[in-house]
Amino acid sequence: YEALVSYVRTARCCPVFGCSAKIRVSGVKRDMAVVEAVCRAAEGLDLSPVQVALAWVRDRPGETAPIVGARTAAQLRTALSVEDLTLPSEIVAALDDVSAD
Repeated sequence: YEALVSYVRTARCCPVFGCSAKIRVSGVKRDMAVVEAVCRAAEGLDLSPVQVALAWVRDRPGETAPIVGARTAAQLRTALSVEDLTLPSEIVAALDDVSAD
């Protein structure tokens, strides 16, 4: 899940956060697999990738809270909309599997 919460500038746009956010260079193959899995899950759940990513990171053992970097009111509303969102256990397991080291 590192690709979803940590990034630096590269030449590629992040499909979850858009072109204003760039994914890290190291671990790109695994990170892109995580991003693609989040996007597939979001599509299947009729949610945005950001909503899936935030709900997933929020509920990971050992995480106290995901970091939200909203720059607009719309982004903040999207982030706050996950407060009561519970991802299906199959989705969580799939995201955990694809993100495993």
